[in-house]
Amino acid sequence: MKAAILGFGMAVILAIMAFYPTSASPWIFLGLCPPSIFSLGLEKAGLVAGLFGWFLIALMNAGLYAGVGWLIGWLATGLVGRSN
Repeated sequence: MKAAILGFGMAVILAIMAFYPTSASPWIFLGLCPPSIFSLGLEKAGLVAGLFGWFLIALMNAGLYAGVGWLIGWLATGLVGRSN
């Protein structure tokens, strides 16, 4: 659950950065939030559609982070359990 919250928060921060002109590299967006590639379709969207689009991207990123967090926890539990 913590990983999902982290992933959602990361996408929210990147969405805020996307709405303000910054010199941030696109690789930052893709590295921290792979679903942000879908934001290319939001280029001509209005404010409400853009916010809704980024909300969906944040949910996808939360799911991705939750899956990776679960996998790491599962592997760590399996490795620790085998050493005993």
